[in-house]
Amino acid sequence: MKKISLVAIFLSTMAFGQVGINTGVPTEILDVNGIERLRELPKHQMVNAIFTKPDSTKSTVKDQPFIAVS
Repeated sequence: MKKISLVAIFLSTMAFGQVGINTGVPTEILDVNGIERLRELPKHQMVNAIFTKPDSTKSTVKDQPFIAVS
């Protein structure tokens, strides 16, 4: 039972949490101001969208689409 509770807490935190590294107001789930390392990117030609507006402020909807380019 304890294991299920920990998993439920972790998943609910992941669903609604945002993390900012070197930024006080994150605009995405993970918002890094600095050098970062990504281990996996969207596949080539996949359509994606983000919540960040062109001026780097947070949007309430995913209205900034982009197509992944390898």
